[in-house]
Amino acid sequence: MTSQRLSDTASKLDAASKLLRAKPEQSLIGDVGRAHGDARSAAASLAQQARALHLFDILDAPETQAVACIADLDRHAAVYATCAGLFLSLCGGVVHKLAASPCADVLRCAAQLLRKTAARQAQASDVGRLEAAVDAVGRLAWQPGSAAVLLIERQEGLMRDALQELLEAVEEGAGEQGEGEGEEEEEELIHQPALALAVRQLLESTLSTVHASRAAAVRSTADSGQSRLAEQLSAGAKAASQLVDSLVCALVHEDDADGVASYSTSLGKVVRKLNSLGAGGADAGAAALDALVERCVTEARRAAGEEGDEGAVLSATAQLANASLKST
Repeated sequence: MTSQRLSDTASKLDAASKLLRAKPEQSLIGDVGRAHGDARSAAASLAQQARALHLFDILDAPETQAVACIADLDRHAAVYATCAGLFLSLCGGVVHKLAASPCADVLRCAAQLLRKTAARQAQASDVGRLEAAVDAVGRLAWQPGSAAVLLIERQEGLMRDALQELLEAVEEGAGEQGEGEGEEEEEELIHQPALALAVRQLLESTLSTVHASRAAAVRSTADSGQSRLAEQLSAGAKAASQLVDSLVCALVHEDDADGVASYSTSLGKVVRKLNSLGAGGADAGAAALDALVERCVTEARRAAGEEGDEGAVLSATAQLANASLKST
C-alpha cells in the first residue's frame, strides 16, 4: 500500500512538472523578484521534506506514519508547484525560456526519488540531485537582460563548436586529398578551399557579432525598460546559432551547395539585424558582411557546377578586401 502511494504521488509530481514546462496561457504582471523568492523557499522546503522521507524507513514504518509522511511531501510539492507556476507566469519570454526547465526539474527529481523509494532503490545521490535542482532555481536570472546574457552565451558556445567542426573537417579533407592524389572522383564541397574559407570567415564574423550582442545584453541589464531589446538579442542569437549549425551541416555532411547558399544568405540577414539592434551598429561591417555572403553563395554555385559571372566573384572579393582595409 505504501509503495503504491509513493508511485501515485510520483505520477502526480510528474504531471505538475510537465505543466511548469508548458508556456503559460497568459502572462501576469507583478513582482517577479518576490515570486522568485517564494518559489526558491518552497523548493527548499520540498527538498527538506524529501530528505526526511529518504531517511525515514517509510516502507517498513506503520502505515499511518507512512501516509502522513507522503502527504506532507505532497503538500510541500503542491505549494512549490503553485509558487513556481506564478513565478513563470510573471516571467517574460527570454526569462521563461531560461527558467521553465529548472523549475520543472525540481518536481521531476522529487518524483524520481519517490519511485526509487517505492522500489527500495533510493540512494543519497537521488536526494542530492533534487537539492541540486533546488539550487538551480535559486540561481535563476529573472531579469530579462541577465537571462538574455546567459542564453546568448549558450548560443555562442554552440557556434564555436560548429566552427571547430568545420575546421576539423577541412583539415581531415586535406589529409584525404593528399592520400588520394591521382584518383579522379567528384570533389566534395568541403574539399573546395575557396568555399570552405568563405564559410569559415562568415562564421567568424557571425561569432564576433553574437559576442557583441552579449555585451549589448549586459548593458541592457542596467535599464529595466530594455527588456524588449534583450528579447530581440537572444532571439537573434538563437536564430544565428541554428543557421550556423545548418550551414556547417550542409557543407560538411550533406554536400549541399544550394543549402550552403541559402543558409549563408539567411545568416547574413540575421547578423545584419543583430547589428541594427546594437551588437555593432546598423552599418558596422555591412560591406564586409555582404561581401562574405556573396562569396559563400558564389563559391557554392561554382562548386555545384554553376559557374555564374566571374565578375561577381571578383567584385565580392574586392569588396571584402576594401572593407578589411578600412577596418584596420
